[in-house]
Amino acid sequence: MKHRVSAVVLVMVLVCASSVASAREYVLSLKGVDVRPGERIVGLEMHGKHLTLASVVHVPNGWSFKVDTDPAGNMDLSGAIIVGAAALSPADVEQAWLFRDAAGAVNEPAALTGTITVTKTFDDSREIPLKTDMLVAKTARSGVALTNNAAR
Repeated sequence: MKHRVSAVVLVMVLVCASSVASAREYVLSLKGVDVRPGERIVGLEMHGKHLTLASVVHVPNGWSFKVDTDPAGNMDLSGAIIVGAAALSPADVEQAWLFRDAAGAVNEPAALTGTITVTKTFDDSREIPLKTDMLVAKTARSGVALTNNAAR
């Protein structure tokens, strides 16, 4: 049953990918997250405007992710640890995501906002807003401008 579900998901991904083959793609990673000594990353949220998630390079063990997309090319991604031992260091979130730019259809720039949740004791946590200088984008196909609209 597990293999059947995986095959269905793979077919769905390939069908979706072929329908937007002309979309611009780029790889995004996070660097320079302002984590204080002793803190670990326990959650992540990203909200993309005219931006969809095409793939994730690595899903850390002990994490659960949810991705919602809409026909307009907007996306919400949320992830959190399932167990405390799965908390990540800043170097662990330098893994990459492949994003697809849907901005060309509406002539607006793609934008990404979000937060990173960190904790030291698991009794309380704090959220770090995603900042433009934390986002490292490399073009996978043709160029695309990525902005962080948190200040708007």
